[in-house]
Amino acid sequence: MAIDCHAHRLANFYHFISHLAESPTHPYRRAWADGTGDITPAERRHLGRFRAVHDSYGIDDKPPVPGEERFLQKPFTWPAEEEDGWLAIRDWVDSDAHFAELAQVFGAFRSRFERVWRDDAPRLADWSAMLPRLVQRDSHAAIAAALARLHLSEPTASRLDVYLLLSTADRSGGSAELGADAVTVHCSRIAQDADGRDRVVWTLYHEWTHTFQWGPMLDRVLGFATTVEDSDFMRSRAARAMPGVVGFIIEVLARVVGSYCYRRWYPRLAVHARSDLASRPQDRALWTLVDEYVRKGRAIDQEFLTRFWAIGAAAGYEVY
Repeated sequence: MAIDCHAHRLANFYHFISHLAESPTHPYRRAWADGTGDITPAERRHLGRFRAVHDSYGIDDKPPVPGEERFLQKPFTWPAEEEDGWLAIRDWVDSDAHFAELAQVFGAFRSRFERVWRDDAPRLADWSAMLPRLVQRDSHAAIAAALARLHLSEPTASRLDVYLLLSTADRSGGSAELGADAVTVHCSRIAQDADGRDRVVWTLYHEWTHTFQWGPMLDRVLGFATTVEDSDFMRSRAARAMPGVVGFIIEVLARVVGSYCYRRWYPRLAVHARSDLASRPQDRALWTLVDEYVRKGRAIDQEFLTRFWAIGAAAGYEVY
């Protein structure tokens, strides 16, 4: 098992516009606007039209139902060539009007995007060449097996597609919305040193962990969420950052499980604080819980979730 890295131009163009269309305080929007000039009133109107179209195509169900996928990032991301991408987008959207609106918006931002892409494309090419050398076949396969057992998931495909996208120098990220064997990683401006390599590979495995959650484990989490008293959680700081009990469990599990697997099977890469065994007692307790289940080959079950929730509740949900 290995990874295939892709740094597609159209995928990054979509990523660029979709983040410009977010809140003016988003770090990506601030960084890219600072580098290319203030957003003009005409451009703000274009971004408003982009949001209107984009909001018509929500996040897909988990797991996605074949033939019913809607998430607009998918046709923008998968094709390697921009011409093929626009053909896929035309087939994907609901109407010629939506297609024309998207084409007009992208045309309005093409010059601005090119100024960013000119600098960042070579950096993404470097990451695209570097990551397959960092991801060791045996370690990757061991993590895949551990994640499948934990989540009662089917074995994954022989290769993981990693779509590399624009970032800022101090902020990486990613998503797990493209399918079972694909993730995005934002990394273009992350330093290509030991700390940067650790951060990017950590992100890869964090996002990949999410893709294993969209099967039987999600049903278990949904069922468990109906059994807990959430009033204390809803008053916590964590509740302001995560969408409810289910969102909290899903995200924290992906952080601790992904960190555990990465730390265990990539000890030489794992130098960054996010991938290290945290110093707080609650984080050590979660780490120990995951270690117990992985070493015994157990799947996440009611007992695991009960212990997980108790650890979080005792710490005011300040975990990972």
